[in-house]
Amino acid sequence: MVDIKKIADLWAVCTYDDCQMAGQCLRHRVCRELPERWMQWASVMPSARGADGSCRYFQKDEKVMMARGLKSLYNNVHDRHACHELRTALLQFFGSNGSYYRYYNGERWMNPELQEQVQKILRSYGVEDERPFDEYVEDYDYTVFPMGT
Repeated sequence: MVDIKKIADLWAVCTYDDCQMAGQCLRHRVCRELPERWMQWASVMPSARGADGSCRYFQKDEKVMMARGLKSLYNNVHDRHACHELRTALLQFFGSNGSYYRYYNGERWMNPELQEQVQKILRSYGVEDERPFDEYVEDYDYTVFPMGT
C-alpha cells in the first residue's frame, strides 16, 4: 500500500491504463492506490509518451536505496577552507540555501541518481566515503529530483 505522506509535492502519477509499461510502473500503481476521496493530483501528460511506447516519466515499481542528511559528511573534511568550498559547491548544486538545508537536515530524501551526483562533488573535494549520508533506507522513490525532461 502507498504511504501518501512520503510522496513529494508535484510527484506525478500516471492514469494511462493502456500503457504497455503500466504493470511495472510505480506512478501507475500509486494512481490506482490513491484513496477515492482524492479528486486531484499532479499527472503525467500524454506528451510524455513516445511513439515507441516509452515514457519519459516511467519509474520502475521497485524499492531502491534512498538516503538523506548531509551533516556527517563534513566529518571527513578536515581542512576548514575545503569544508567551506565543499559547502559552497553543494549550495550551488542544490540551487538555494533553502533547498540545501532541506537536504542537509534530512528533510528531503535523495534517490540513487541524486546520491551519485552529490558523491561526484564530494569526491572532487577528497571525500571518498562510499556511504557519506546520514541515513539510508530501502524504499520507493517518490522524489521529483531530477525532474523528468
